[in-house]
Amino acid sequence: MRIARSIASKVNTLPGKMLCVLIVLTLLGPAAPILAREPINVDGGSPAAQHSQLTEQLAASHPTPPAAPVTAAAQPSVALQDFYLYLPLVSRSGQPGPSPASPYAAALSQALADCAGTKLNQVCYARGSVTLNGGGPLTTPGQVATLDGVSGLTLVSPDAGHWSVALLRLAADSPTPDLGLTLLAFGNVRIRNLTLFHAAAGNGDVAPALSFSSSPVPGQDPETGGIIVYNPNHQEPLSISLNGADLTLASSAVVQAQPGVKMSVTMATGSALVSTAAGDGAVIQGQQLSVPLDGSGAAAGAPTAPIVIPDSLLKPIAATLDDDLLVPLVPPLLVDLEEELKDFQGKFDSAYARCMAGDSRQVYRVMYYARILKMNEAHLPDGMLSLIDVQVSRCATFEIEFNSVISGTSTIAWGSMYIQGQGMIVSYDMYGRLVQPAEMPLTHVRYDFGFMPLYPGCTYPLVLEDGALYLTESTMRINHNRLDISTKVDSQQPEELFKLSCPGGGSADVLTPAYWFLMFRDLHMSETDDYGNTYLFTPAHWKYTGNRILAEAIFSRQATFWDGVSTGDTWLVMLHKPGR
Repeated sequence: MRIARSIASKVNTLPGKMLCVLIVLTLLGPAAPILAREPINVDGGSPAAQHSQLTEQLAASHPTPPAAPVTAAAQPSVALQDFYLYLPLVSRSGQPGPSPASPYAAALSQALADCAGTKLNQVCYARGSVTLNGGGPLTTPGQVATLDGVSGLTLVSPDAGHWSVALLRLAADSPTPDLGLTLLAFGNVRIRNLTLFHAAAGNGDVAPALSFSSSPVPGQDPETGGIIVYNPNHQEPLSISLNGADLTLASSAVVQAQPGVKMSVTMATGSALVSTAAGDGAVIQGQQLSVPLDGSGAAAGAPTAPIVIPDSLLKPIAATLDDDLLVPLVPPLLVDLEEELKDFQGKFDSAYARCMAGDSRQVYRVMYYARILKMNEAHLPDGMLSLIDVQVSRCATFEIEFNSVISGTSTIAWGSMYIQGQGMIVSYDMYGRLVQPAEMPLTHVRYDFGFMPLYPGCTYPLVLEDGALYLTESTMRINHNRLDISTKVDSQQPEELFKLSCPGGGSADVLTPAYWFLMFRDLHMSETDDYGNTYLFTPAHWKYTGNRILAEAIFSRQATFWDGVSTGDTWLVMLHKPGR
């Protein structure tokens, strides 16, 4: 006799999923095989009904023959033994399962796979019609070409069956070797004025740059045309100039542009700062801002305030599986705002700790994440922004040193002098504004000048008096992933005087022919006003280094000095002094 006891585990139907139901069989005597020849229907009904239906289907699949009557005495003693059998359940509940990847998302994922070997400043062909301006033809998926000598490229996608995709890897200003930006261009895209980054240029260019326009596949979702800009290192923001607007991000953005209308920046992951000559904007995952474009496609105004995007906006180009190569660029789900802000707080804390340890390159990261958090102040705990304000100014604290060495040769005066200023401590807020004015003394380290006889019969001993240098205005502006520094200084000039005393003529203070204030003004006419009291040193003068010396402004000049020539070496140094 075969007696079977079955227990079905609780069944929770998941749409479109294959489930396994655990059947525990306790058999008395020889085991009878159980075969599952048909799918088990679990449509609707209560758990009890589903259990009854499951039992009936199992019974139907293996009918039990009638047992011969036996007496209890004739029944042999057997041990109970449990067997575990997992049977597949197919849900036919009619509920939709996870949507399969759209053909566009699948194509982007395939492009990432085919172009995995692309190196910095190279382009990789993925599919469709891709034409290089200044390069050879691209026809085979995975085919790679250098971008040196290429001024742009054009992608044409006339319909959904002929969708075009190309991948570019662009070098950017980063201390991390081989770190750059990945750009996925897709749909109908025209890139022009492509400028590669090889090293910080003398004209201030510190990022790759391009202009572009885009449009979707005719009749398809608007998101089927554009460029995904992706920085794989979320700890180090990188920058690119798009249509004259600077995009600095440590994440992934979907960018689309229509000349004469706007350029939209939609954050798929992380955050970004968008800067134009007219203003700055900040945007985080799940938000979008736009920049107005003129008819030529150049930025023509400040970025708009960010708006929240619908969850479905990026769905046509979003990954659907957690292990998809596309997930880091366009994930299937948007991150919860609360969790996202916690992540930004963690990145701010990390940058702040490294800044306070002496890494001056973290100053712009501290300012970057502080501004992202400031934009979402309404969602932060009370008092957090006040603490962040203090931390930013502690991180962005510097000592400015001033040095001026001037030599002169003429028939009236000859020699050299060295004027120095030290100890000016300055701090900046998250927007790079000077917290308060500062000053430092200007002293004579050396004054070695000789003079022709000037006042026969008189005595005129030399007297040196100290002056002062005042920092009245200064800014630090995030420019790509470094800082543009401007300083406006006023001086109370140090004095080099003769105490003139002549018999019967009394005494007077007389300027020496080698007077620092006048000689310095002549050497720096391009940086001063007409009177030589105020000097403006701009980002064109300040060279960002990003180490213990955050930046330095160095000048070597010549000017007329009486009937001869003066030469001057001037250098201003901004030393990182966190916490001072």
